[in-house]
Amino acid sequence: MGTDFTDLLAWQEAARLAADVLGAARRIRGLAGGSAASQMVRAAESIPANLAEGYGRGLSADGARLLRVARTRRVRALINGLLRFAAQRGRH
Repeated sequence: MGTDFTDLLAWQEAARLAADVLGAARRIRGLAGGSAASQMVRAAESIPANLAEGYGRGLSADGARLLRVARTRRVRALINGLLRFAAQRGRH
């Protein structure tokens, strides 16, 4: 393993995704949009956190579980984001 979890390509990608989601969430308007934006940000921020925690635990069964959770949350964040942006686009 590398010297730090930030050496992981998956963590680097997850950190970029979290930053992108945060930027996109800032552009969502309206009451429901604010709730969705908050959920998107929380989901996206949890991905690199779960990867870092999994890295710290090594390749144990629990570490592998955290990596699966991170992957699942990434997919959910992407899908939720796409749905919200599609809805916003349809209103304008």
